[in-house]
Amino acid sequence: MRDPRGSICVAEDHIVRELRDALPMDDFLRQPIARELVRDGLLVEFDLRDDQHVVSPRIAWVSQPSEWCRAQLIDAAVLTLDIADRALPAGFELKDASAWNVLFDGSAPLFCDHLSFTRIMRRQWRALGQFARHFILPLLVAGRSGLPVHAQFRMYRDGITPQLARKLCGWRMLFSRAAPLLLAANADHSRASRPPQEPSGSTSRTLHGNLLRYCRSSLPSAARSEARQGTRAGWTGYVQERDHYPGGSLALKTQQVREWIQRENPAWVLDLGANTGEFSLLAADHGARVIAVDADHECIERLYLTARAHPVHARAIHPVVAQLDDLCAGRGWGGRESPGILARLSGHCDLVMMLGLLHHLMIACAIPVAEIAAFAAGLARRALIIETIPESDPMFGMLAEQYDRADGARACGEAVQLAAFKRYFEVVDLRPLAESGRTLFLLRKKTG
Repeated sequence: MRDPRGSICVAEDHIVRELRDALPMDDFLRQPIARELVRDGLLVEFDLRDDQHVVSPRIAWVSQPSEWCRAQLIDAAVLTLDIADRALPAGFELKDASAWNVLFDGSAPLFCDHLSFTRIMRRQWRALGQFARHFILPLLVAGRSGLPVHAQFRMYRDGITPQLARKLCGWRMLFSRAAPLLLAANADHSRASRPPQEPSGSTSRTLHGNLLRYCRSSLPSAARSEARQGTRAGWTGYVQERDHYPGGSLALKTQQVREWIQRENPAWVLDLGANTGEFSLLAADHGARVIAVDADHECIERLYLTARAHPVHARAIHPVVAQLDDLCAGRGWGGRESPGILARLSGHCDLVMMLGLLHHLMIACAIPVAEIAAFAAGLARRALIIETIPESDPMFGMLAEQYDRADGARACGEAVQLAAFKRYFEVVDLRPLAESGRTLFLLRKKTG
């Protein structure tokens, strides 16, 4: 949309970039390296329909930087540097290094801005400042201040400026390996006024290569994310600590969800309150693509690292950090440049799962159960699995006491929960979870 070279038209299954001027014969997209990047899974596939139209398949579901975990932003940064590095021998550089130019096909990052490649015309990498703002500084701030990267992009769409990074991290910024890049992060405005320098062949490419290597060395290691699993407070230990599923309740729950997934055979599953993805992975194992949503950054990061390490799960699992009671609206020009998550989720998935979630929304978030049911109906294309929670459940009582909402909790019993969902769904099957007192329901969306 904002590229001066052309505009974008979004169709149902493909994207068309319409150029304002005909594509030059020596353009990057006509070079062998462009096809090599597509072949190696780094660049979104493309076809030159003619000299002014570049056509690409549409990625099935797209997350945004404001929904990524730390490890995703690291992988997006590494992808950007890999592409920039491989373009150098052919005499091209990236003029944009925005996190928004990276899409995740499941847990696999892909660069999508086909018009972002240009001939090297100056010695400094022109996208260096943007790369620092979108990748290096957000990761540095996350590591030094604890402010997650997704929260930073929710507040600052164009990344973190050096001034803001210094306020958040203080004098410790001066001892960071990324400190020399602070000036580069402010370079975008000044570079526009500089006349382009004539490229000096291999010398310019060498300088660019050195800059790329320095940027790469300034990134934190993704391996550290793996080492941090389970070391932070939050819900990452929930799967191992579920003593509110006595006896064989948990095994019965897993078995029943598996059977219903097999029965419904969904192409797409939305797992709300996914935690570390136990049931997301179960759905992926049965051939579904899964959008796994949770507010806990550490849980989603663990799921992402698990998924990307598995050949089947890497393309099937779409991890998303999002607060269900505060979903982001559209971003950019007119709020339509980057659609909000609710617009991207609504009606996309055949099956929605809300397992162990209702009491969190009803009590911790104080959302009326009628609103939760309407929300689920807007998301589900065909079916819904819910887990109703009795007032006697220890988690129900704990939340009611923690949030001082005992009176409100008494109005949220199982009968009230089921009645709210029956307004939009029909009960297909149900399974009491033994001694836990909880009940699983498979619901089918009403038509008409």
